[in-house]
Amino acid sequence: MKPSSRLAWVVAGAWLILLGSYIAIVAGIPAGPNRSALGNVLLCLVPLFVNGALLANAATPHWRKNAFWMLLALGCSLWLAGQFIWTGWDYLGEPTPYSWPNINSHFGIMDMCGFPKNIYYYYQSWWTDKDVLHISPHWNWRDKRGKPIDVWVNTNADNVELFLNGKSLGKKDMPRNSHLQWSVNYEPGTLEAVAYKKGKKLTAKVETTGAATEVKITPYKTTMLADGKDVTVINVSVVDQQGREVPDADNKIQFLISGDAKIIGVGNGDPSSHEPDKCIEGAWQRSLFSGKCQVIIQSGTKPGIRDVARVQHKAENLGKTVDL
Repeated sequence: MKPSSRLAWVVAGAWLILLGSYIAIVAGIPAGPNRSALGNVLLCLVPLFVNGALLANAATPHWRKNAFWMLLALGCSLWLAGQFIWTGWDYLGEPTPYSWPNINSHFGIMDMCGFPKNIYYYYQSWWTDKDVLHISPHWNWRDKRGKPIDVWVNTNADNVELFLNGKSLGKKDMPRNSHLQWSVNYEPGTLEAVAYKKGKKLTAKVETTGAATEVKITPYKTTMLADGKDVTVINVSVVDQQGREVPDADNKIQFLISGDAKIIGVGNGDPSSHEPDKCIEGAWQRSLFSGKCQVIIQSGTKPGIRDVARVQHKAENLGKTVDL
């Protein structure tokens, strides 16, 4: 039976995933028919991949289908107008189906800091006209040499050819509302995707990085209103000697501020992190999670053109203090 008018599908597609977490899962999750791949673990980090192997529906709660199934179903149903995804962002509380020490949900397309997870690029590839070509996972698997890694490519291109260190691993056509997948025996170096979309060439790559050597900052904006209320969000990562972001770095970053502004919060998107989001003055810090963290600065009331406020950061084990 079909309805006489088009409907929206609410609370559609929930995946228990998080940014760049390709490590073994940890959290006291009871075994069950829908969680057997998870087993009994320690920390509640639910990745899309575990040690390079695809989790597939293991990362889907037993009461919900995964994003791929939901979008394919939507495409086949003329009477469905759209979906409401649960959820756009992770949120504090409701760590369902997990419990302590987990402190927030895993359902978001983005994490608590707004960092995109892998599923973000799946939705982007089919819900926007933007050219999308994204490879998962990262390529820092030094203890997996010669072992298979499940590689996903999200794109809205017509076809994709995957290369490892210049050697073709095959070319595949892109199914509508889906993704492409290869099993790749890991070797350090460069994993590159070359795609064509209506004759236009697209490229993307992930590389094996070196150790972190310096901190990279990306402010949302560098000018704030001197109203005591305006804020800017600063994303923080670390890069190697070649300027490549290190996706598995976990350095602790310390922040100091001087001038007419203040730090009002830090975060890193880790749903099992018990590090404080609010710190006492002079003790602001946050560990990187999947190579990223964030600090939020609030303006004061003193106007000026430059150097009204200065933030410094120092990364653990890097031995360098840099002005933001």
